[in-house]
Amino acid sequence: KTAYEISTRDWSSDVCSSDLPGADILDEAGGLGKFMNWNKPTFTDSGGFQVMSLGVGFKKVLDMGGDSLNSDEVIAEKRERLAHVDDDGVTFKSHLDGSMHRFTPEISMQVQHKLGADIMFAFDELTTLHHSKNYQDSSLERTRLWAIRCLAEHQRLTQERSHRPYQALFGVLQDRKSTRLNSSHEWISRMPSSA
Repeated sequence: KTAYEISTRDWSSDVCSSDLPGADILDEAGGLGKFMNWNKPTFTDSGGFQVMSLGVGFKKVLDMGGDSLNSDEVIAEKRERLAHVDDDGVTFKSHLDGSMHRFTPEISMQVQHKLGADIMFAFDELTTLHHSKNYQDSSLERTRLWAIRCLAEHQRLTQERSHRPYQALFGVLQDRKSTRLNSSHEWISRMPSSA
């Protein structure tokens, strides 16, 4: 956000993040790396964390302790729930202008492809320690199904955009209480390669 590329060359991490001017602008510029004149690896997030933070209304201040609330409808005090998850995706209200948006695994892949990151992550639902085990299990299954859809869309876009550099897709598992984590790890590790 405020660091010049030249000042980040000696950072121990090869990851650089920045507020983005928009996917279409970055796509026209040749991707995030070219736009920023960054010749090291870049990665983009799927949007899963943003869904969770908008959904519970905590924004940048998350209570992850797990002691204060125990409800699947958890929301920060004096906040509005800005995201609603269903099996197909997420509908959310912009905290900037109140406009409504729909985000699905396919849209996540489309945006990340336009951003041109070297490494992308499958769309996932991040839950908090406050969610019940039943909700965690449902979320894990939803994330598994979204990963399958992400992979299919990623493969389609990789073929369609073959003139662009290769972009790798990584799976994500977010889990706090589910006993299904081991089986989830197995299925995500058995998924075919990203392209």
